[in-house]
Amino acid sequence: MWVDTNVHLELMHSDPSLILERAKRVSVSVVATGTHPEQWQWLQVQQPSVKTYGLHPSYASRRFNPDELIRFLKSDKEVHLGEIGLDYRPEYSDRKRQYLNFSDQLEIAKQFNRAVIIHSVKAHFDVLKALKKHAFNRFVVHAFSGSKDIAMQYLALGGYLSFGGVLLATSPPRVIRCISEFPATQLLIETNAPHLAPRNLTKYEPMHLPLIGEALAKFKNRSVDQLAKQLRINASNLFNCDFD
Repeated sequence: MWVDTNVHLELMHSDPSLILERAKRVSVSVVATGTHPEQWQWLQVQQPSVKTYGLHPSYASRRFNPDELIRFLKSDKEVHLGEIGLDYRPEYSDRKRQYLNFSDQLEIAKQFNRAVIIHSVKAHFDVLKALKKHAFNRFVVHAFSGSKDIAMQYLALGGYLSFGGVLLATSPPRVIRCISEFPATQLLIETNAPHLAPRNLTKYEPMHLPLIGEALAKFKNRSVDQLAKQLRINASNLFNCDFD
């Protein structure tokens, strides 16, 4: 069984229950992520294996209400936080507000002992700064494509790195060439569906995760079954969830 650690169910043009059923048929469990309060409400009634709620940096222009997020966490002790983080591309809101929102959500995650899915684009320095400030180590950096040095810093903090469709690219990022050096005990995979679809897939959803897992097994020079078992253990440890 594989675990897709980041899926945006609300953005997919299909019935969520059908998406989850198709994933189940190929032994894929789904972690469905949150982005803003209205979407959290929608996600509450869906049935993935794990749900996460968080204010995505693309919504940083909105006023973040910690009490609202806390209410969702209190309503379900098995949910976690995500996607949260920083995105320093020009089209996103001011960096100061992003950082404050991210920092506040890390503190909440620490207070409630929940895992965090981190979005980091052109912002690894400040993400690392915040993680160290809060002494926070229960996290995964999703869709990682940074440098080997940055990867090692996240791993040294005790976090996980998640890789997606980039593993299927004809010319994957340079960091993929170093993936054999990363401990398998700190790796995860995801589709991030419907985003970042591999070029050869016109329809992209969690049922395609085994393709990513098989590609990672080749990069790690491990059997598919062996790697799938390890990644499932990793996801179970992070989210405190039995995915078997």
